[in-house]
Amino acid sequence: MSRGLSGRVAIVSGVGPGLGIELVRGLAREGARLVLCDVDANNLEAAGREAAQLGAAHVEGLVDIRDGARCEALVANALAAFGRIDVLVNDAFLAEAPATFEDASLGDWQAVADVNLWGTLRMIKAALPALKRAGDACIVNVNTHGVERLDREFGGYTASKAALAHLTRHLAREFGPFGIRVNGVHPGPMDGEPRRRHLATIAAELGTSFEVLDAEARGRTSLGFLATPADVADAVLFLASPAARAITGQALYVDGGEWFH
Repeated sequence: MSRGLSGRVAIVSGVGPGLGIELVRGLAREGARLVLCDVDANNLEAAGREAAQLGAAHVEGLVDIRDGARCEALVANALAAFGRIDVLVNDAFLAEAPATFEDASLGDWQAVADVNLWGTLRMIKAALPALKRAGDACIVNVNTHGVERLDREFGGYTASKAALAHLTRHLAREFGPFGIRVNGVHPGPMDGEPRRRHLATIAAELGTSFEVLDAEARGRTSLGFLATPADVADAVLFLASPAARAITGQALYVDGGEWFH
C-alpha cells in the first residue's frame, strides 16, 4: 500500500550503512525524489547506486553538516533539480568514544554537539524557506532512546540528542502555522551488521561471546527482539507520510519495548 510519498522531494542527511541506506531504499520504493548527502564519498556513492537501481530520481551532495554553506548549497542544488522540498530527514550523527564525564574531553563533547545538534539545525535552517513554500512539509529528526535510557559512558552523545529532542518540540510549535510538522524517531540498538561487528568486539574485550551479549540485549526488550534498520526506516516513512498529518512535536520510540516513554 502506498504511503502517499510518490513525487515528494526528500532530503536525507547521513545515508551510510544501516538506517541511512534503508531510508534511501524505503523512500525510493515509495516513489519519492531524493536528495542524498553524506560526509563519506563511499557512502554517498553506494546510496546513489541504490536509488538508481530502484528507479528514483535523485541528486547527491558530499556535505559536512558542520559547514552551513555546504548545507545551503545542497538545498540550492535540490531546488535546481526538483523545484521544491517536502521532507527533510536528519539522520547524520556523530558519537564520541565511550568515556565517563570525568575522563572525557569536553572538546569531544563539543565536536559531537556540532554534528548532532548544530549540524541538524544548519540543515533545518537551510531547508526552511523551501519547506515553508511547500506548505505541507515535514522534518523527521533521527534521535535515540538514549535520551531517556542513559548510558554512563556516552554523555556527550545523549546530551546532544536530548537538546535535539527539546528543539524538535520547539520547532514543531514554531513551524506548525506554516504547515510543517516536526517529529523525532528514537531507536534503540538496531540489529544489523554494524551492531554485530561492534558487539563482537566488545565481547572479545570482556572475554565473553557475541551470543551472550546479544541475548542480554534482546532480553531487555518487551518483544524479545531488536528493531532492524528497516523497522526504524518504516517509522520515519510513517511520520513523513500523509498518514501522520495530525502528528507533530512527538518522539516515536522504536526499540522493541525496551523503554516506555
